[in-house]
Amino acid sequence: EPVAKRQAMEAAMAGPSSAAAASAPTAQAAPSEAAAPESDTTDYGSWPVKELQRFLREHGQDPSGAVEKSDLVERVRGVAAAGPARTAVPAGYLFHAESGYYWGAADSMYFHAESGKYYNPLNGAWCSWDAATGKFMPVPT
Repeated sequence: EPVAKRQAMEAAMAGPSSAAAASAPTAQAAPSEAAAPESDTTDYGSWPVKELQRFLREHGQDPSGAVEKSDLVERVRGVAAAGPARTAVPAGYLFHAESGYYWGAADSMYFHAESGKYYNPLNGAWCSWDAATGKFMPVPT
C-alpha cells in the first residue's frame, strides 16, 4: 500500500478536531496512483448528461460545477482513470458538496465512500455498519 494512500486514509479516519466535532468532516485529497491505468476506450461522450452526473455522484464527485456536457465527460474520464469507487453509497445518502462526503439525514451520519466508514458529527466518531446486528459500530482508533 503506498505511503501517501495510507496517510490519507489515516487522516480521513482521524476525523475533525473535537472543537469542530459538530460540523461536517473535511474532504481529503485523493492520493495520486504511482502506476498509470490502462487505456480506457469507453465512449463517455455518447452517455446522456444524467448518466454522466450519476457516475460522478457515485464516485464521490459533485457534478454541479460542470457547465457543458464536455466538462462532464472530461471529469468522468478522470474519475474512471482513477479506478472504481471503493464502496457503494448507501440508499438515502446524498452527496454533500461542502464536505465531499455523503449525508444520510435518517441516520444523521456522513458516509466516506473511499473507506466505507460513517462519521457521526454529534460525537466526532467514525463508525462502520454491522449488517449482522443492524447497528453502527465504533471504529477502533
